[in-house]
Amino acid sequence: MKKFLLAALFLIASSAQAITNDMMMLRMNIKADVAIEYLKSALENRGYSIAHTQKCDGGMQSFGYTTDFYRSIFFGKGAEAREISKAHPDFVSYIPHKITVVAEREETVLSIVNPHVFDRFYPEDSMMLQHFKNWHHDILSIFSDLRAAERAHKLQ
Repeated sequence: MKKFLLAALFLIASSAQAITNDMMMLRMNIKADVAIEYLKSALENRGYSIAHTQKCDGGMQSFGYTTDFYRSIFFGKGAEAREISKAHPDFVSYIPHKITVVAEREETVLSIVNPHVFDRFYPEDSMMLQHFKNWHHDILSIFSDLRAAERAHKLQ
């Protein structure tokens, strides 16, 4: 029985790890509207343009999910999107990037697909692999900027 429980725990832990590897998430202890402003600034500082901000609250309520704040931010780099859509029209549904911002009480959760999930679809394409690597690095840097902004915000 003990071996079964250990095996089950290992399976659950490894499954959770695989799921979290597909997503990049950040939980912040600030209100969502403030987090969005910091996010937009961090994106622009990295050379990204905000293509669209979509309010999703109403649509999510129809599924029974209630929140005070649920937004999707679409962002990208125009030249990069044109290059990719020309070389890989099959990839256009994944650009611009989408980051979700959800309020949970006094906290905010940001989540985005880890760009490295696409590595397996373009294993021999050095251009795409480089884009995925760059995007991953940028997202980590943006999350770091958001953490710094969160700390500064708390000091105000």
